[in-house]
Amino acid sequence: MSTKNPTETPLMKQYAQIKARYPGAMLLFRVGDFYETFGDDAVQCSKVLGITLTKRANGAAAEMALAGFPHHSLDQYLPRLVRAGLRVAVCDQMEDPKQAKGIVKRDVTELVSPAVAFSDSLLDHRRNNFLAAFHGAGQGVYGLAFCDVTTGSFQAMQGTLQEIGSLLRRYAPLELLGNKWQKSQVLEALGDGWPWQWLDDWVWEREGALGRLQKQFQSISVKGYGLEGLEAAQIAAGAILHYLQETRRDGPLPLFGLSRLDTADSLWMDPFTVRTLELLEPQQPGGISLAVSLDACCTPMGTRLLRQWVAMPLRNREAIEARQKVVEWAVHHHAEAEGHRSDLLEVGDMERMAARIGVMRSGPRELWRLALSIRAAETIRERVSSEPESKALQNMLVEFPDLLMVAQRIESVLHEDAPATLAKGGAIRPGYREDLDELRASRKMPKGS
Repeated sequence: MSTKNPTETPLMKQYAQIKARYPGAMLLFRVGDFYETFGDDAVQCSKVLGITLTKRANGAAAEMALAGFPHHSLDQYLPRLVRAGLRVAVCDQMEDPKQAKGIVKRDVTELVSPAVAFSDSLLDHRRNNFLAAFHGAGQGVYGLAFCDVTTGSFQAMQGTLQEIGSLLRRYAPLELLGNKWQKSQVLEALGDGWPWQWLDDWVWEREGALGRLQKQFQSISVKGYGLEGLEAAQIAAGAILHYLQETRRDGPLPLFGLSRLDTADSLWMDPFTVRTLELLEPQQPGGISLAVSLDACCTPMGTRLLRQWVAMPLRNREAIEARQKVVEWAVHHHAEAEGHRSDLLEVGDMERMAARIGVMRSGPRELWRLALSIRAAETIRERVSSEPESKALQNMLVEFPDLLMVAQRIESVLHEDAPATLAKGGAIRPGYREDLDELRASRKMPKGS
């Protein structure tokens, strides 16, 4: 007499079908008031979170490992899983279990990975959240692409293996994509000390990569990005788009363009030099890197930019002197510089705010914070424009967009004490919509009046 397969129960059949769509990801499977994990996922989840590992106790499925936690603890546990380097698929119940006919409908509502995350609880404001892709085209030609979806940054380059290794050390991606069918060659070239994610061979085909780039940026060629003729760079960038599309199926990719990463503009340093000089990371526990010791920035954006400047020192004399002129102005105009610092303290992380808006992850309170940040930025612009001796700063603001209308629009709609989410109510300013005011008034009226 054959033993019944434990995965043949309706619930486990549904679990297996959804799990198969997200290979390599831990599946948090909502069952009632709990998110549950099964099998190898449960073993790993138990180790990372320090929660009890048990077994299903329903007949034939008694031998399947199980670990879970209450659904309201998701915000507490999800960041810990992602920080451990895991990709996590959150599967929710898509209907009320009391009204379901048969098994409850479930589907993945969010796929989070270390390099594709938007929640503040998952991000370090001091650093970029880079996703990278590496492609070896043969004959010593290699392509590399970097993307930070939390800021919209997207760059690609083509170069030698030495240049690739140096850039990876400086950018420190949280995930690095590689060709599954060239795994042995890739690991031989770069080693296994990187957070690899392996994609199928067809992802790395040139035509498919070009098609993704053209669709994303509504362009018929890559000339405008400086990548013409750099096939390996194009393929690496296309692999990143594929990964993002698979990870973010619920909306557009928040990328603000693609640019060529030109290593000729910066001083080339091998990985040994970057590590030995402790430019970005200390070699000893408790040590301080050069980037950290220099950081007196008022905004997260400034801290991240300074880190990039330390990682990629300029070689162009004019560009170096332009930065020096700004520093010289600040030294000789201390009072004015302190005024700008005070204004900058009012500026939030506008890069990541914009990215969250692009993926519909921004709430009313954050939008109000964006309006305040725009106001502070406009104050800085006005101060700089009125200072005749601040030519160096004025040159930096030439391309700064006028966003005041955006701030005014937000302020006309939202209440200044807007909640974090719309679900809490009270986000819209009284007087913005007459019919909304009437609806609010009717809800406050006593019953029977």
